[in-house]
Amino acid sequence: MKFTLLQWHTSTISPVLDGAETRYYDLIWSQEYYHKPDAFWELPKWAGELSYCLDKNRVYHTFRVLRKVESLKCDIAFGSVLDSNKMLYKQLATVNKNVKFIFGGYIDWEYFSELDNVYSVDSIEDCCKMFGWEYHKGVSWTLFKGEKCIPRITLSDGCRHRCKFCTIPNKVNAMPEYYIDVQIEALKDLDFELIYVDDKTFGQCSNYTELNRIKREVDRFNDKFKGFIVQTTATTIPKIDWDKLPVYAIEVGVESYNDEILKEMRKPASVRTIDKAVRVILDAGIKYIPNIIIGLPSETRHTYLSTLNHLLGSDILHANVYSLAVYDDAELSGEIDKKSEHDGDETTQFKSYNTELKNKIDKTAYELIIECLIKKLK
Repeated sequence: MKFTLLQWHTSTISPVLDGAETRYYDLIWSQEYYHKPDAFWELPKWAGELSYCLDKNRVYHTFRVLRKVESLKCDIAFGSVLDSNKMLYKQLATVNKNVKFIFGGYIDWEYFSELDNVYSVDSIEDCCKMFGWEYHKGVSWTLFKGEKCIPRITLSDGCRHRCKFCTIPNKVNAMPEYYIDVQIEALKDLDFELIYVDDKTFGQCSNYTELNRIKREVDRFNDKFKGFIVQTTATTIPKIDWDKLPVYAIEVGVESYNDEILKEMRKPASVRTIDKAVRVILDAGIKYIPNIIIGLPSETRHTYLSTLNHLLGSDILHANVYSLAVYDDAELSGEIDKKSEHDGDETTQFKSYNTELKNKIDKTAYELIIECLIKKLK
């Protein structure tokens, strides 16, 4: 049997960005040490994890990037389904009746109910059980050999905080050491200068000091490696001795530079602690990357200006600017009357539950912040 892992090309599923967004993302990815694969924003983690299991079970498989709905030459196809690509996958499964599709993702599977060649699984482990394969926790990037990118590595999962807009479980678990070693070994297939640590709140788990060992291991096969990008909260930053860690940049969950909004969203920070965190970061010679959310319920023109002033007045590498995505499992979802699937889309400022005026304010704020960041980064 022939097994293929599928991924839609970014340009096929991503919304068409306007000029400002395109220029801003181009500026980010033109920065030193930043590399983005051509076909997707980052390496698809599900594919790396499934590929590892298939390798361990000696199951030959291939990887294919799709730009259009076409005939497939395989017996079994795997894919990760999102709201942005579900229509394409449905068309693909309809055209390829002779192919068995195994999908994972976070959508309502009733969408594929009329297709008898589509099956859904909740995890890579469930996928292995379906075929009688032994599950192995790990990752392999052999299908992406030579890819120039910023790969991810995981030291822990979970987060102790309970921000209203988040769905991350609030129990923190350390990854087993063998799994960290497997992730390091997999990096040998890739071309990179930075590694992104995708722990939701770096520093909450005591194994964060593993960065030093990982750096030594990576240096043995990659003499271009510069360090790590981590993400954490403002209140965590002063608790860590950053001078002893090989960190290149820190993403800080600022979200909004306004105390009343931070308190309302139950963010573990304030304007004062954000300012303190920024001083600690810059004093350690580390790059500062604030993460901003547009569209929080209480944001106004006045509060957006406060956030914009923070961005313009700070020494930043760049800023990650997202629109609020209200997920079903988030506490905030219970306070909002959602009416559209686009309410969970972080690329649009127009939400069904907002008034016309609020949508206009959010969109204007997003556009203003992007334009100002372009001028700042040039």
